[in-house]
Amino acid sequence: MRRLLVVVGLVGLVALVYGRVAGHEFLRWDDDDYVFQNPMVLAGLTWDGVVRAFVESHASNWHPLTWVSHMIDVELFELRPGGHHLMSVLFHAVNSVLLFLLLDTTTRARGASTVAAALFAVHPIHVESVAWIAERKDVLSLCFALLTALAYVRHARRPSKARLAAVAGLLALGLMAKQMLVTLPLLLLLLDFWPLRRIRSTHGGGEKSPFPPLPVAALLLEKAPLVLVSIVASIVAFGAQAAGGAVQSVAGRGIAARIGNAATSYVAYLQKSVWPIDLSFYYLFRGASFGIVLLAALFLVAVTIVALRCARRAPYLPVGWLWFLGALVPVIGLVQVGDQSMANRYAYLPFIGLYFVAVFGGRDLLRRVGSSPRTTSALSVALVLVLASVAWWQVGFWKSSHTVFGRAIEIDPDHVLAHHNLGSVLELDGDLEQAEHHYREADRALPGQPDTLLALAGTLEKRGRVDEAATLYENVRRLIPGDARPLVGLGHLASVSGDHERALQLFEEARSHHPNLAIVHFNIGRALELKGDFDAATTAYARALEIDPLRPAWHNALGLVHARRGRNDLAANYFEEACRLFPGFSSAHNNLGQVHRLAGRLSEAIVEFERAVQIDPNNTTARANLAAALAAR
Repeated sequence: MRRLLVVVGLVGLVALVYGRVAGHEFLRWDDDDYVFQNPMVLAGLTWDGVVRAFVESHASNWHPLTWVSHMIDVELFELRPGGHHLMSVLFHAVNSVLLFLLLDTTTRARGASTVAAALFAVHPIHVESVAWIAERKDVLSLCFALLTALAYVRHARRPSKARLAAVAGLLALGLMAKQMLVTLPLLLLLLDFWPLRRIRSTHGGGEKSPFPPLPVAALLLEKAPLVLVSIVASIVAFGAQAAGGAVQSVAGRGIAARIGNAATSYVAYLQKSVWPIDLSFYYLFRGASFGIVLLAALFLVAVTIVALRCARRAPYLPVGWLWFLGALVPVIGLVQVGDQSMANRYAYLPFIGLYFVAVFGGRDLLRRVGSSPRTTSALSVALVLVLASVAWWQVGFWKSSHTVFGRAIEIDPDHVLAHHNLGSVLELDGDLEQAEHHYREADRALPGQPDTLLALAGTLEKRGRVDEAATLYENVRRLIPGDARPLVGLGHLASVSGDHERALQLFEEARSHHPNLAIVHFNIGRALELKGDFDAATTAYARALEIDPLRPAWHNALGLVHARRGRNDLAANYFEEACRLFPGFSSAHNNLGQVHRLAGRLSEAIVEFERAVQIDPNNTTARANLAAALAAR
């Protein structure tokens, strides 16, 4: 009964902290790649999608179970973000309960186990993993990791090959959600020391433990199949990230800089564990002086020595500390993935070790100073409530792209990426003045970055300041000779001004540098279409789709060319594919309706016109077409 009360309490706590994510939006920061602009996911749970999730890598990652999870969300909730958010909250609540069950089962210290699970449930650093839909891989992978640990406890109690196979199977499932679990076999070895006390030489010799003690060599051999599973997952993950361009070479960022960043990041994570206030969506890599790195390294070594010296009288200290250090190794930056120095989401698994140290260490310390159980309970409740309040506050910053990026700018006014991303969101919103402001702020913080200059040029073009846009495109062209992007930008300016020959020259120059760049072929097709050369435009559009077949707008464009040439059946195929790839594409539904109407399929036309209007009530063309079709029926 007491266990059930704890479980209900943990679920309620998570619901109170995270419940308002039901009103949050998708973010234009990976949520697009992962969900609302991912054709594989948008199709819902299909056999073809599941197969593709397992045999292909997407977004520089191979995590098929994560993709399947998103597909199920789309199947259940379509593109209503509240449902997607609440599913992540549910996983976090389950993880909190599983952590409690793991500790309660192995330590037989229900009070401490409850507090540790509660700290995990409400610590603000975990908000990113829970409130960001794209980080479903965090909550899903940890669910399998904790199930793996519970299965391992069952195996440790009565070892058997079947039970060890179950452990390996659950580990494999976790790795198919996120490969950060590659260190889990080593974490299980730490659990052998405490609280399982399976190592024959540990304090107590195993006599007081319900888990049969074994020599260290036997325990290491026992982990061999699990290590093999982790190695295979590491190879697959590294290959996917390298293929996607996420892994940076040592030449780009030297090994000394990486080691220095690792040392300072470990300390920064510890600082955020006790003062989780200025939490940003992205921590820029800025490096640190040799003195700071040296101090950080000495501090980490000193804490490690102290923790190891306490192994006999307080085994949770080395276990918790080494858990924290070891679980962060895959993402601490020694193999640099992305350009961040650290990330709050990376703490989701590693901080469990810190909760071991804080809760069991705090309990023993309070006992030594003579604190009563009531005082200990009061302090624990107060700590949990404070962290829950801060976490609830932090959840609010994840409401939308505007609030996420805006909060990062509040913390760091020179946050280049936040300014750039906020500018992009504002540009999509149509607020071109503010978009320009943030692009210029990004350029002020880090001048001369091609991505920023190109984004600013695009915004200036939309604001009618063509000469300024052309100057920026030319600047980028000089900065990176042969880059297709400024050539495409200049070609677009020429095309809009009516100089289609000049536009084609620029696009052809871009193609000479990048013959397999889909966007170049698409722009060539667009320029040819504007010239009236529909045959050549069709060929260029088809080549763009051959290189990148997952662009709904391009299918729609090719469909329009075929429709203009009277090839309505071909046009219908491309409009249908555009709608399949992006069910919310109002214009494509309208165009498909037009093709059906011309072919005499009035009922099908009305269905498509209705969908177009339902998606976008401001689509006046679709509304007019719908009215005409209904009148003709």
